Amino acid sequence: MRKEYRNILLIQVVYVLIALFVALTLWLILPEDNQAKINVHQWEFGGAFAGFVFVWLILRKAGLLEEMIQTAKQTVKAGIKLKPTSEDEYNELFDGFTNCDFYAFNPPFRLEESGDRLYEKAIATHVRRYREGGVKSRYLFFDDASYERAMRFFQEVRKRSGLVRLFEENVNVRFYKNCPQLPGYTFFTGYKKGIPFCIFYPTVAMHEGLPEAIICVEGAKDFLSILEEHFQEKWNQAKQNSG
Repeated sequence: MRKEYRNILLIQVVYVLIALFVALTLWLILPEDNQAKINVHQWEFGGAFAGFVFVWLILRKAGLLEEMIQTAKQTVKAGIKLKPTSEDEYNELFDGFTNCDFYAFNPPFRLEESGDRLYEKAIATHVRRYREGGVKSRYLFFDDASYERAMRFFQEVRKRSGLVRLFEENVNVRFYKNCPQLPGYTFFTGYKKGIPFCIFYPTVAMHEGLPEAIICVEGAKDFLSILEEHFQEKWNQAKQNSG
């Protein structure tokens, strides 16, 4: 289920539960003659409290309580990072994507080959993503060199993880050959801990496939949706082109 539809369902469920709780509370504490004076007894307070606990337990058991808290905490954060040169800097960008659709548009796969230690960290990050993260990915390529680098990298991920079938089921790759206009930019979209996260390599910052500067946007669901719609449009065009 797509994230936006799940959030709509979440809101609807919460509204129903809140309405039930309010109705139960009013029924318990208001006198039958509907006068303004409130006649409250101990058992009525207990019933209202029990109703609150009931709603809380349902939300918690369904995993909705934590998601409600995370949604309430979401604020848009944007920043610019320099090209990662260490394992920690690479992980800060690409680790932590979980339980989401991950889209990679025009990924050059040059960072991963820019050093042995960085390469090893990239492999470990991708193995963990598909072994533990519940991520389904799409990679869309536009040039031969990037596609070939990615295929070498994915082959290593499959070998290291030992979960070839899992990787094949969760990673979908498409090559848009002879695209009328090659994009000079790259972006990645997904969710980290339920929060939208976008990584963008602007055209002006690209140098021989490496980003000198990277824009990161966290919590901007509308921006993520725009990028994903653009991705889907080119993804479909690539399929038509290959047919």
